[in-house]
Amino acid sequence: MRTTDYSRAATITGLAAVYGLAAKVGLALAVVHPSVSAVWPPSAIALGALLVLGASCWPGVFAGAFLVNLHAALSRQEFGLAACLLSALGIAAGNTLEAVAGAWLVKRYAGGKTAVERAADLLKLAIFAGGLSTAISASVGVATLWAAGMLPSSAAGAAWTTWWLGDASGIIIGAPLLLAWCAAPPQKFKGGWAEAGALALMFGATLWIVFFRHSFPIAYLVLPGIVWASFRYGTRGSAAAVAVLTAAALAGTLNGRGPFGGERPGTDLLLLQGFLATTALSCYAMAALVWERERAESQLRHSRDRLEAEVDRRTRELVQAQKMEAVGRLSGAVAHEFNNVLTGVVGLASLIRNDAAAGSQTALDAADIVTASRRGGALAKRLLTMTRQGAEKKPLDLNEAVAANEKILRLAAGEKIALAFDLDPRAPAVLASADQLEQVLLNLCLNARDAMSGTGRITVSTRVQRVPKALILSHGALAAGDYAVLAVADTGAGIPEDIRSMIFEPFFSTKKNGQGTGLGLSIVYGIIADHKGAVDLVSRPGATEFRLYLPVTKRAPLPTPVPAAAPAPKRGTETILVADDDPAVRAIITRVLEPLGYRLLVAADGEEAWRLYGENAGKVAMAVLDVVMPRLKGDEVYARIAAKDPGFKVLFISGHATGQAEEAIRAGKHPLLPKPFALERIPAMVREILDRDR
Repeated sequence: MRTTDYSRAATITGLAAVYGLAAKVGLALAVVHPSVSAVWPPSAIALGALLVLGASCWPGVFAGAFLVNLHAALSRQEFGLAACLLSALGIAAGNTLEAVAGAWLVKRYAGGKTAVERAADLLKLAIFAGGLSTAISASVGVATLWAAGMLPSSAAGAAWTTWWLGDASGIIIGAPLLLAWCAAPPQKFKGGWAEAGALALMFGATLWIVFFRHSFPIAYLVLPGIVWASFRYGTRGSAAAVAVLTAAALAGTLNGRGPFGGERPGTDLLLLQGFLATTALSCYAMAALVWERERAESQLRHSRDRLEAEVDRRTRELVQAQKMEAVGRLSGAVAHEFNNVLTGVVGLASLIRNDAAAGSQTALDAADIVTASRRGGALAKRLLTMTRQGAEKKPLDLNEAVAANEKILRLAAGEKIALAFDLDPRAPAVLASADQLEQVLLNLCLNARDAMSGTGRITVSTRVQRVPKALILSHGALAAGDYAVLAVADTGAGIPEDIRSMIFEPFFSTKKNGQGTGLGLSIVYGIIADHKGAVDLVSRPGATEFRLYLPVTKRAPLPTPVPAAAPAPKRGTETILVADDDPAVRAIITRVLEPLGYRLLVAADGEEAWRLYGENAGKVAMAVLDVVMPRLKGDEVYARIAAKDPGFKVLFISGHATGQAEEAIRAGKHPLLPKPFALERIPAMVREILDRDR
């Protein structure tokens, strides 16, 4: 046999023994009939065992009931072996069916073995198990005794009533007691040991007076003590008090003392059982109500703590957003002016390069100036990603996006830092900006490098993770769903607990003055928030990991376009309105377009552009407008022109268009050329726009 088989056999044997001993006590108190007792504790044992141990232990109930009833019938020596066997088998079957039906009803309708934790479930236990299932045992048992010739039909009614009341009171009194001590989780008692001692003395003295000293009808005196136990010591305290009360009441009543110690033992026992059952059920219900209230208060405190934590998190996010907005406004203004300067530099260097002899030092120097200026434009663009919303996002293969930046990440890590990649081939596509993901990876790797003194290891990994329910992370929250996780881990010293809540704040840095701007992690936070994701930080001494959660997309990643050689610029004769507040930009556009045959109307601000359009109404074919200009913005100039000429064509240029302005421009399907731009882009886009819808 297997170990589980031995364990089950031992459980069934033990249950049969306990059931048999309790049945011997019950049969010893039989008055109406030797096999019919008004006190039947085995009914509670059987029900409790099937609820706690499982329905598979029913053979223990059957065996215990059969053996004790067979022994009781044979010991009387009044009936033959067949009648004794028939009565024992029938009573055992009835007792077993009672326990099985009661356990099923309690599990189905009253919460099973946790019924003592709720007052409503206790009432259901009393009704279904104490009232309904006990009728099975009483009916089968009385019918079996009558069929075996052991019970005359004239006594069947009294026998059934006594049997049913005995089993019902046994279940109502004993089953919650067993469940409270064997299945229910322990409760924290409100009362201390001194109070428990005082309660025990008071309750013991009351029981002695009520059930042993006098025969007056003063059973109600036990109620204060048992109610005290219920309120102060929970379900287990109430169960212990009920057990002591039951033992004392039975002992006094059987000795002819107390309120129920009269001259009619059968009736007195039934009245006692009714008193005990009513008192026990009331006290169990009071204890359950107290427990329910404590659980409700605990849940309320937990909900309040969660709400306070959520409010605190949202407040920090709001403060963070306000800081980012302030930095964004500053960086946007700086970037606008910086990109205007770079546009002039790129344009003039491109003109010098085009005029110089191919391969000459002048041409090479001009090309280097263009390259350096574009790098400056890329830096300004990365600064803007810290607070820029609405960046264009496309379906990207996350692993390919990481692999595409391997070279720059190795350069950033340096020669002494080992850089490893652990890319999950199942990592899904994400809707993201490739440039912004590059910025995130670069910032995190630079941050990891600086956290390690000389040597160490950086690991960049990807994986997919399902979030089954809403989750609050260290810096953000996630709704339920599938996420791609991009993680950057290092073997540095770790981030101290007291500064973890501040590391994403703009300009916060633990580095020495001049060694860091404090914007790297702020940029990461802003980008991931714009991608509807969240950041989680896990750090301990010797290991730190930033985990970036990005929502997955079912759209397939787009193939990387192959840049084509720029064609020679096409000529034209149309009149074009050019408006930009930077003289260098206006000069560059003029020097590029006029040689191609275009007639230009050049304005330094929006008001002048609107005036020039009015003076040349019907002659202007299109406009090249800077978005951010004094007096009147570019999109506002276009709105005025479009009101008169709805089909008017426009090309917007900008060193830094705000998120709302850029969104409005793109929503109108108008092209936007960001500064600094390559010199050849202007004539190409102008010609493309003019030729559109011809």
